[in-house]
Amino acid sequence: MKNDSGLELSAIKKYPFRALEDRGISEETCRRFGVRVAVDEETAQEITDHFYPYYSSEGEIVGYKKRRLPKEFSVLGKLDSLFGVNQCKKNAKMLVVFGGELDCMSGFQMFREQGKTYNCVSLAFGEKLDAHTRKQLNFFTSHQLVVICMDEDETGQAAASELAELLISQVQVKRLRMGRKDASEYLKAGDIEGWWSAMRSAEDYRPEKIENAANITTEELLTPVAAGIYLDCLPLTSKKLNGLRTKELTFILAPPGVGKTTLCRQITYELALKQEHPVFNIFLEEGAKKTRQGIVALHAGVALNRFRADPSCADIEKVREAQEIILPKIELVNHRGSLSNESLANQINYLVKAKGCKYGLLDHLSMVFSGRDDADERKAMDRLVTLLGDMVEPLDFHLIVVVHIKRRNRERDTGGSGRKYPYWAVLEEDDARGSGIFEQVAWNLIGLEPQKLDPSMAETRGLTRTRIMKNREWSVIGVGDHLTYDYTKGILEPVEADY
Repeated sequence: MKNDSGLELSAIKKYPFRALEDRGISEETCRRFGVRVAVDEETAQEITDHFYPYYSSEGEIVGYKKRRLPKEFSVLGKLDSLFGVNQCKKNAKMLVVFGGELDCMSGFQMFREQGKTYNCVSLAFGEKLDAHTRKQLNFFTSHQLVVICMDEDETGQAAASELAELLISQVQVKRLRMGRKDASEYLKAGDIEGWWSAMRSAEDYRPEKIENAANITTEELLTPVAAGIYLDCLPLTSKKLNGLRTKELTFILAPPGVGKTTLCRQITYELALKQEHPVFNIFLEEGAKKTRQGIVALHAGVALNRFRADPSCADIEKVREAQEIILPKIELVNHRGSLSNESLANQINYLVKAKGCKYGLLDHLSMVFSGRDDADERKAMDRLVTLLGDMVEPLDFHLIVVVHIKRRNRERDTGGSGRKYPYWAVLEEDDARGSGIFEQVAWNLIGLEPQKLDPSMAETRGLTRTRIMKNREWSVIGVGDHLTYDYTKGILEPVEADY
């Protein structure tokens, strides 16, 4: 909305009050709100501009919103209050808030026709809460009841929710849901009874997350927790978690080089095999071609590095089988490096809603922030983790997220034997890089802990073990699986271990 310096405020006061006949708004209502009009100089009849006044706390006009018909807006002076405050009664019990000046006047006039004079105001910049609106908090809360009446479109309802959240802790709030687009449409149609019916059906605003505990059926109460998917690559971990269920968020904490991407690839492969819905992968450290080749190599039973160097090492029938059966059930985000929180959330929304994915993997969270210029990465990570936690339940999917750990020295667990090697690099719940929010938001928190061998004597890398640090549904924690890397197949395989 542009500023208009072509007129002095004092000059506008010379314009007449006229009925806005195309809107059904009377001259009396325009006088009440101080709305003046400019008319065509040749005809002296046709209205060309509306001028909506805005007042200071002392009752002086400090600005006008100018509407050049049909719908071109500009500002003269300052709009730092609410439209309509000049006609509001002090100590009134009810306030009705609209999203525009014409709706405000229309609503007021329909109230007057029924003998009511409720306080009516509208927001200065349409259905948008700006800093000036928030400064009117004391005015809003001087009433016992605030009824919010915004357009029945996405923008209007979003503004209604935002205003309700601002006021709900201090005053009773109701939301008016209309059968027509807005209050102006009721007046233009002469549908006063419809307007009053909408007013009578206005409902108390209830924040989205609040509901009464009795609002559930007996059938729902007696419905058991859904069975989860058990992974062959993590049999003991799956047993402690009772499988992976939808509506949950799992974080895997891992230091570099422990095989996290290999494990994620195996989990993806098994999920694609064991359930009917597609699985999505957001692997931000490798290209989509390598991810595809990794799945094919798994199905063919050969190591990925061997397959990439010499594809003929794989049975061609197994390759074609993977192409026909496995790859169609995997959705890939072909992107490397950082993503904005909004972009990541949008892509996940699409993969779940449009593609029907019930399970997904993100490897790894730190890459989301690489290259981003967040002033406070920790706060940005907190916001993203909270956002992901808020998505899994309403969208009904399971998300597995790999999180790098902080670089710091760790105490070595020698198991009381007094030996320096081997030892386990034991992880703690707060080891996640960047923030302590992970253990708060997670349904499941799993550490991938490497076994450290004497580098002067080791011919292969040590085992990797999983350790469940949080298990919200079943509460069973502790060491899960011991995994060894099979260099021929390029996979992590569970093995028995007593240390």
